Amino acid sequence: MNGPELGGARDRKPGDGRVCRWGRGALPAAFRPADLDHCRRGAWRLSMTRFLGTHVNRLDRKGRVSVPAPFRAELTRAESDELIFVPSHREACIEAYTSRAFDDLVEKLENFDEFSEEREDFAATLYADAHPMRPDSEGRIMMPEALIAHAGLQESVAFIGMGKKFQIWDPEAARQRNSQARARVGEKGLTLPGRGPARPEGGA
Repeated sequence: MNGPELGGARDRKPGDGRVCRWGRGALPAAFRPADLDHCRRGAWRLSMTRFLGTHVNRLDRKGRVSVPAPFRAELTRAESDELIFVPSHREACIEAYTSRAFDDLVEKLENFDEFSEEREDFAATLYADAHPMRPDSEGRIMMPEALIAHAGLQESVAFIGMGKKFQIWDPEAARQRNSQARARVGEKGLTLPGRGPARPEGGA
């Protein structure tokens, strides 16, 4: 990506009602060019998805499965009808992102040198096995055989909400993984990190 863009012509003046493309909020009248990065970093709060809960659905013989109704409702709220499915490179599961969340993920590739081995490896991991899909009129998606095999899916699949993304697991594997995750959090006494210092008004 080439950096923040604003709706409408680029030669319009700050504070003229344009919106940041990362969210729906109008830019304030006192908007300054220095606030572009703040717009980009903060707009996710206006448009981020919140996939919550665990839902188990049936995978039919054709590889079709219904995306849980709460997840479809979240796609509607986020004004997105496309999901990007990729095999997890850490777990025996499938990860699903909205197009916007996937774009945010792959944008981090720009932190690597264009021809570095690390960038090539990450690009292969993210792009080569990615499958964009849209639920049909009944909310179903057709899971590719490669993804089904990667996650070891059988007749039932578990959709696990992970906030801005969700995962698809074999139900028993998901139960074991979630149990282990809770145990690790308890053993290590983990807590969520606090937010950074508030951005002062009028600050750069």
